[in-house]
Amino acid sequence: MLCVLLAALTMAYSVNVDRITADYMREVERRNNSDNLYKTQSSQFADREAKLNLDVQKLNDDKTQLGTQIAQLQGERDRAAQGQVRRGERARRDHEQDRPARRDEQDAGRC
Repeated sequence: MLCVLLAALTMAYSVNVDRITADYMREVERRNNSDNLYKTQSSQFADREAKLNLDVQKLNDDKTQLGTQIAQLQGERDRAAQGQVRRGERARRDHEQDRPARRDEQDAGRC
């Protein structure tokens, strides 16, 4: 009886060993393919992330530079506006100082 049981187990093992081995080899191959795909995608992601970080840094540098240019231009505008106000005030004072002299000339002409 023991021989019959051993023979049955041996036949079941021999029938399934090829299928089990083939399934195992397929799973190993799938895992290797998945690992390779993961490595490839991780590398691509790292490259993309590095490029985007450089782009962000460049944009931040550009923003800083533009902020500096804006501040310089605003300063120039303010200085120019102050200069125009001063020139306008000077012209008004000169005009006011000339007014009495002109009135005197006009009054002298009427006489």
